[in-house]
Amino acid sequence: MNEHVAFLKLVHEAFNKHVLEYFSDDSQSVTHYTSPNGFISIISNQELWFGNIKNVNDITEIDYAFRKIIYPCVRKFKFQDTTLNDRIITLLAPLRKREFSFPYSDEIKLNKASIFVLSTCLKADSTMLWELYCKNSNKEGYSITLDKECLVDSIISCSQTKPKEDAKAIHYILRGKVVYDEQKQNEIVNDYLGILEYNLEKQSTDKAKQEILNIYVQKFLIMALFMKDSDFDKEQEYRFVVVADDEALDCNTEKKPYLLFNSNNGAIVSRLVFPFEKSIIQSVNISPYITAPQAEEFARYFLDKNSLNSVKIIQGTPKMRR
Repeated sequence: MNEHVAFLKLVHEAFNKHVLEYFSDDSQSVTHYTSPNGFISIISNQELWFGNIKNVNDITEIDYAFRKIIYPCVRKFKFQDTTLNDRIITLLAPLRKREFSFPYSDEIKLNKASIFVLSTCLKADSTMLWELYCKNSNKEGYSITLDKECLVDSIISCSQTKPKEDAKAIHYILRGKVVYDEQKQNEIVNDYLGILEYNLEKQSTDKAKQEILNIYVQKFLIMALFMKDSDFDKEQEYRFVVVADDEALDCNTEKKPYLLFNSNNGAIVSRLVFPFEKSIIQSVNISPYITAPQAEEFARYFLDKNSLNSVKIIQGTPKMRR
């Protein structure tokens, strides 16, 4: 990698880190809710499926962040350089088409970004999430509590394990707590805008300033992935995101992660599949709405036969309004 590309890669990484600091959380574990069949698949195959944002509600959530928070903040911000507002607005447009920069060995490529999300929660027994993610009217499902850092290590390790000839596989691995409060969202965007001119002034040429500006603005796409309308604040979502160079993705199961396609209401949707180590699983919650008397016994047998003997099983009771 030449020096200039190496520098731009460092800038990408530094801005990624800066943006994710807004959404950091020190919780040690997170929980993934799923349907009974999804639970069986996750445990049996030792794989987690990240959903393509184009196929799920996350795409409208990104539009919320741009429309309600990012665009208004950019338009109102008082830059010393009064041309910056319009320049940033112009640069934001390609992000709606999911164009993103990926650093290669000798250049920075602006390619189509495919974005995949794994939704988890900071709460292991949420009435709202049993209803949302069990995918049945009876709210019958399971939640899997995972060691957060071990999960991140597993995802990163998988992404870095590539055949030598497959040097083009570029992915950004991101994670953070979703922010629902509109005031906090505005504060985040304004704080981020506040460091822009400082970073631009450090550059000695117009070309360098434009390159930094391009990278800086692209990170708004990452920011938007961790902002949601306050109506959903009870979800307490913690998100794992993969921003992938679409050219690096295929369905070859020999290379991990790989694409998997299935049907949802007749439409063909895609998932990005990551294997994981069983050691990341800390416990399993059985939906309190599963009334089968032997549900815990059957779950124990299933986990034991999948070498998860030490994983704790928890079954609560439905929460009633007082």
